[in-house]
Amino acid sequence: MKIEQLKVALTHLEYFLTDVKAKEASNDINKLIELFDGCEHMTVSDFVSTAKIRLTPKETKKKPASPEINKKIIDQYVEKLHTLRSSQQPHMDLLELLQKDKQIKKPDMLKIANLFLDTQITFSTKKAAFEAIEKAFVSNSLINRNISVLEKLGWGP
Repeated sequence: MKIEQLKVALTHLEYFLTDVKAKEASNDINKLIELFDGCEHMTVSDFVSTAKIRLTPKETKKKPASPEINKKIIDQYVEKLHTLRSSQQPHMDLLELLQKDKQIKKPDMLKIANLFLDTQITFSTKKAAFEAIEKAFVSNSLINRNISVLEKLGWGP
């Protein structure tokens, strides 16, 4: 059966319902007739198949939750790193603690690295972020130690 034939039958039903003062039912039939507008060339089976596909809820891909960062831990480590940065000893115990701290996840380490290094580098891994911190921390400590030696020799400011 074509939708066009169904629309004719529904139109007759709508007129009948209007005559018997079944206004609500008549309005519902009218909505069905409107639903079929533009589909007159289709068969009822084709229309139903298409409608089922369109009405079936699509699976939505869940967005991965944005990783939360632990601001308190980040601030503590950045403060310690900055405090010890000017030291003549590299304080490897702080770096070791930072590296082994299970509370520090990748987003935390990336944030610590960027705050400590005062950059906006996108590190690909937690390890890469840590290595950048370590390199800057150790090289800065070595520079400070060399300056101190130069000052002791009387060659510094």
